[in-house]
Amino acid sequence: MGLRNIRLAGTLLSFLVLAMLIAYRSSPLYLLGALYLIAAGYLNFFAVVLVGGLRKMQRKGDPEPAAWTIQTQASVLTLCGWQVAVVGMLNIWQSDFSGSRPSVIIGYLLTTVFAVVWFKLVRMADNSRQKGGSKPFNYFGRPRPRWMFFCAFLYTPTVPLILASVELSDARWCPVLLRLPQFWLFLVTLLSVTSTALIFHRYRRAAPNKTWAVRVAIGTLLGLGVTGAIQVMWGYGLTVYLLSSITMACVAASAYWLSLAKEGTAAHEVYATQQVKRA
Repeated sequence: MGLRNIRLAGTLLSFLVLAMLIAYRSSPLYLLGALYLIAAGYLNFFAVVLVGGLRKMQRKGDPEPAAWTIQTQASVLTLCGWQVAVVGMLNIWQSDFSGSRPSVIIGYLLTTVFAVVWFKLVRMADNSRQKGGSKPFNYFGRPRPRWMFFCAFLYTPTVPLILASVELSDARWCPVLLRLPQFWLFLVTLLSVTSTALIFHRYRRAAPNKTWAVRVAIGTLLGLGVTGAIQVMWGYGLTVYLLSSITMACVAASAYWLSLAKEGTAAHEVYATQQVKRA
């Protein structure tokens, strides 16, 4: 994502978080959903800080050796912010879901946004301009990018699950996970686990960043602990909490692994040429 796109996505996310916090303040699950929305706002804030610092250096004409890395990290933070916001909204809707056609359409729209964001993150792991290249899968003797496997997962089993949910959701014997609105959280959890596995495959041998690993682990565990305490005290659904927790753990892990991406020589030359043309 370019700096302009990062700022646009961040601005839209800020308005979305603010609108949801105001619109659903009377929802029974407001507190739980609000925590996710606030966390999304913090991720977006950190991305804005990174982009602001980078643009300031560019306006001064000072070279920034880590410009590619900073831009990549800002992109990851913004995209992960969108994911956390979607999970927050789906949590709020667990109690406010009316079953009307508009609410169903919005629910599937949010799930689609979540899938698109994961696609972008998987594509970032496939970036051949990073140090070490993309390291694609060797499938039937030929290199295959990760986004192809992600799209294959969207086709199956995601599409059959959606069709099964539509056909069976009204049946009494239908599993809870196939009923709306829990089904949307189930879908985003499946997408998160699959995408995280694809991203991990790229960075499993990358040099670890222990400082970032500790920070991400502490932040994730603290967040899951707080949401777990709220779930126990207010008696929210355990299924919703488990699905949300798995999704958040996957988002945090993927953000950490993507932060290990380093700029390759070719990427540095391309980025420097782009900045010269813009100047």
